[in-house]
Amino acid sequence: MSLDIPTQSVFLYNGNWMPEVDNLLLTTIIRLRDVSNWSGCIIPTHFLMEASDVVYETLRIRFSRDELYDRLQCLENRFRSFNVVLAVPVVVWDEKLNTMATSDDIWRSIFKHDKMKGAYYYKGEPEYRNMTILFGYATIKSEVEKTIVIISDTTREIIYISDNDDAEHSLSTEVVSPIFVPKPKSKRKLFDVQTEVVDQVSTNNKATHLGSPSPHTVSKAKLAGSPLSSSCASSSPSAWWKN
Repeated sequence: MSLDIPTQSVFLYNGNWMPEVDNLLLTTIIRLRDVSNWSGCIIPTHFLMEASDVVYETLRIRFSRDELYDRLQCLENRFRSFNVVLAVPVVVWDEKLNTMATSDDIWRSIFKHDKMKGAYYYKGEPEYRNMTILFGYATIKSEVEKTIVIISDTTREIIYISDNDDAEHSLSTEVVSPIFVPKPKSKRKLFDVQTEVVDQVSTNNKATHLGSPSPHTVSKAKLAGSPLSSSCASSSPSAWWKN
């Protein structure tokens, strides 16, 4: 029996959170990162404020700094969740058509670990390219470290013995100490979040984790019960899955 999976939009969008908002948010943050040569771990506050202005000027929808921060966390979770699906060897993603293909038995095994991966039953991640530019960059970026090579001037005598009893030779060779290559530092990412996608609103205590103080003075929005609060789903899409 085939699976009755809701459409992708049920998992990814809700209310004013629509594909156009995700695209504007990601492309704005990427643009600001590139022009400012920013290479930190935390999204600067003024990036979020400018993204809010860009979304409003384009779609006439106003999101607060905290709402956009929540949405970025949701997008990063989606990016990592889709990568988990792609890592399954028998899952085939047609990048050009953005379609997914594998057996329903494989999908069932995937859904047992995370029902929200049902978002990719029909289609791949619509913002995967921009997500890779933003979140993939932060994940693989590591500090550049110099390789230290130490060469010793110590010599030792080495005796070579051949199969021929008359052929015994002594020679000396320079001993070179091993090359010490420092281990790379731990990978960094933009947010300290779980790797699984959730369909609920994030908590609001993230403002203190933002980057350097912004020139803007912004009062913290009260997101509890806000119709604009960030979510990856319009309702709980897990209802289709019977445990």
